[in-house]
Amino acid sequence: MWFVLILVLMGVVSAADANSGAPLQAAVNAQVEQANRFLSAEVAKQIQIEQEKVIAAVNANNDANFQTFDGRMALMLLNVRQQVIVGGIGAILIANAIVGLFLLRAWRRYSYEYYQEQIIKKQTQEIGNLSGELEKIQQMQQQSWYPQPELNTISAKMGQVEAMNMTQMNQWQMQPAYAGSWQPPQQDSQQRWGV
Repeated sequence: MWFVLILVLMGVVSAADANSGAPLQAAVNAQVEQANRFLSAEVAKQIQIEQEKVIAAVNANNDANFQTFDGRMALMLLNVRQQVIVGGIGAILIANAIVGLFLLRAWRRYSYEYYQEQIIKKQTQEIGNLSGELEKIQQMQQQSWYPQPELNTISAKMGQVEAMNMTQMNQWQMQPAYAGSWQPPQQDSQQRWGV
C-alpha cells in the first residue's frame, strides 16, 4: 500500500518538478528519501514476517518428512531384522541337515548291520570263487575218465602227410608229370589205413 502511495507521490513530484525550480526539487528529493527509508523499513519488516512464516512452514514440513522417514526406517529395520532371523534359522536348518547326513552315513558305515553285510559280500565272493574250483575238484574225483573221442577227419583216417598231399594246394604232387611217369602208391596207403 505504501508502495502505491510512493508511486503516486513520485508522479506528482515529477509533474511539480517540471513546473518549479531547484528548491522545490530538493524538498521533493528529501521527502522521497524519507519515504524510501520508511518504505524500505516496511518492506524489510514484511519480508522478515513472510520469511518467518516460510521457515515455520518448512520446519513443520520437515518434521512431517522426518516422521515419515523415521517410520520408513523403522519398517525397513524391522524387515531387515525379520529377514536376518529367517535367514539365520534357514542356515541353521541347512547346516543341521548336512551334519545329520554325515552322521547318518557314519552310523550306517560303522553299524553292526553294515559289518554283517560286508562279511556276507566277502563270503559270497569266496563261494563264487570256490564254485569254479569245486567243479574242477569234482572232475578230478570222478571214478571213470572219458577221454576225448577221436574226430572223424582225413588226417585221422589216412595220416597227416597223406591229408596234406590231398589238399588242393598240393594236388599237383599227386598228378603224374607225363604219361607213364611214376605215380604215388595210392593203393598201398589206402590198404595201410584200412580204407
